[in-house]
Amino acid sequence: MSQLVTVIMPTYNRSYCLPYAISSILAQSYSNTEIVIIDDNSSDDTEEVCKKFQKTYPGKIKYHKNIEQFGPAKSRNIGINYSKGEYITFLDSDDIYYYDKIQLQLELMGRDESVGFCFGNFTTAYDIEDVGSYNYIKLLPPAELYPSFLLPKNFYIVTPAVMLRSSILEKTGLFDSDLRICEDLELWSRVLLQTKFAYVTKPIVSIHLRKGEKTKIFENILARDKLYQRVFMRDNTLAEDFKRRLYSELIDLYISTAHHNSSFADFQVLNKMKQSCTKHIDVMRSEILELAAKHVVK
Repeated sequence: MSQLVTVIMPTYNRSYCLPYAISSILAQSYSNTEIVIIDDNSSDDTEEVCKKFQKTYPGKIKYHKNIEQFGPAKSRNIGINYSKGEYITFLDSDDIYYYDKIQLQLELMGRDESVGFCFGNFTTAYDIEDVGSYNYIKLLPPAELYPSFLLPKNFYIVTPAVMLRSSILEKTGLFDSDLRICEDLELWSRVLLQTKFAYVTKPIVSIHLRKGEKTKIFENILARDKLYQRVFMRDNTLAEDFKRRLYSELIDLYISTAHHNSSFADFQVLNKMKQSCTKHIDVMRSEILELAAKHVVK
């Protein structure tokens, strides 16, 4: 294999963990890579960290600093426009790759040119340095990934575990920069209509979680609705039962979250949303969105 792989890394004020992420790419068993770091107008010493790596690894790392904070979708798009790789993959600046991540995905995609999308399993950790806290998330994708991957209870495709052929992005377009949440799922929903997928069964990335960070339940419900509406407009073959199930499972997921991490008030609102899930989809959606918008923290 000699194909160039571009790793896109958006970052914002993560200089404390950025070296771990960069080092996990440099330590890959597959070495024909370029790293494109998009600094989303950080106010810490992110630029100094990147410049130090550039000096140590000349020609390996591209660095761009946004003139204002654009968010992950637009930052990744800027990175893609800077890329030269035949394959594109991603890494958030507080996550890390396992050493064979890129090689395993390239091997799978190289066996079938009709495969333009590849993802794999992942672990999670609350502390990027605490390997003992890693929790293995085993994903079992269905034979037909689209549209099943949109169901909240099925499994989750994390962006750092994805690799794409750059030629697929030329067909589908890039991330929707109007979305600040679910922008990755929206892109995958377009990509998976255009190409076959492959799947790495072992963990290939570690995703960093933050202790004590409260889930933004109602913001996420509104974001998922924006995602679903884009999918519905693009694909008129989706059954009404499936559309209803998307919302019903989403509310169930956050009811479970509210039991463990959120307030009793959240739980009461979510129960009202769940009652709406028995109604016509337009009424159901209207009631859910009205309740969610009313309880978003400003």
